[in-house]
This record gives sequence, structure tokens and C-alpha cells, in this order.
Amino acid sequence: MKTSTETPTPTPALAIDPADLPGYVRPGAEPEIVPQPLTCEDESLERRAAEFDGELRWGAVVEDGRPAFAMRVNDLAFERGDEVRVTLTNVRDEERVTGNRAKYYFQVFTEDGWQEVRVLPEDRMVAFPGERNVHEPGESYEWALTLTETELLDGYVHEEEMEVCPGLPAGRYRFVYWGVDHPVAVAFDLRD
Repeated sequence: MKTSTETPTPTPALAIDPADLPGYVRPGAEPEIVPQPLTCEDESLERRAAEFDGELRWGAVVEDGRPAFAMRVNDLAFERGDEVRVTLTNVRDEERVTGNRAKYYFQVFTEDGWQEVRVLPEDRMVAFPGERNVHEPGESYEWALTLTETELLDGYVHEEEMEVCPGLPAGRYRFVYWGVDHPVAVAFDLRD
């Protein structure tokens, strides 16, 4: 019988079991409403295409076979004007690093697939600082987004450059944070 001389890699320990976090990842059923593709009357506005490295993960960033960050949304269905709260929590028992909190997409599932609801003038570029933020075990980012065309961008770093166009149709939405090694998302429905 052969024995291995390699030392096994220790399994990263969790500070929090993601199953114990409050909130949800995404609805279990297919969306009841799938809107038409989003278009703006003003042709000078451009919709940002989602560009991120790596495969999208639902609800957790997994590293070394174990969750590193877990993402949750406070409910699975909302009405217009409601506040959606999304959290991204370091569930490891060690420090973890993310990019800045502005690195997210807010998308709706349309007949053309997932589309960003925010637009900006085609001659404008948005830049995101390359900062690195350290999160202690159990520490979270939290986003609070009000589901109206005028309030969705409140407090966002690029709120002056961007707008929501043509609006927020009823349907399935997802929040994608791409400031980690693998983009992570949660989803919910906006009712009519």
C-alpha cells in the first residue's frame, strides 16, 4: 500500500454558514413576466453591456471548494417604490478582499436576455477605482436600492452620468456584483 507524502491542503474554515444568513438567492420558478427588450427614445444614450471575468455564481463566491462570500436579497418579490436590500458577507474565518462597492450591474431579464437598466450618454465612460477593500469575518457590503426610476441611482458614484431608461418594467431582476474573483448575483421579481 502506497502512502502519499503530500501534505493535504487544509480546508478553509467558515465563520458563518451561508445557510444561516437571512434572505434569499433567487426565485425557484421561471419568471411569470418577461418584458420586451429595453430601448430608449434618446439614441445618444447607451446601455452598458455586462462585462465581467469568470462564470456568474448565484448566491456565493466559492474558492478552494468552500464559500468565501455569500450574497442575499431581503425578499423575492417587490412592488414599485419598495427598497431592495442586498448584502455580500465574508463567510470565511479570515480576511477577504473585494473591489469597491460600485462594481455592480442592475439588470432585468427581457426577451433578449439580461439587460442593464441604467444608461449613459454614448460619449461618456465610467471608471471604477481599483481600490481593494478588506472584509473581516462576518463583515458585509450592503446596498439599498429604491425601485423607482428616479431613486434607483440615489447615492451611486455615477448617478450624475447615468439614468434609468426606459423605466423599470415588471419582471425578473438580478443584482450582479463583479468586484470579486467570480461575479455573484441574486434575483427577485418586480410586480406590476
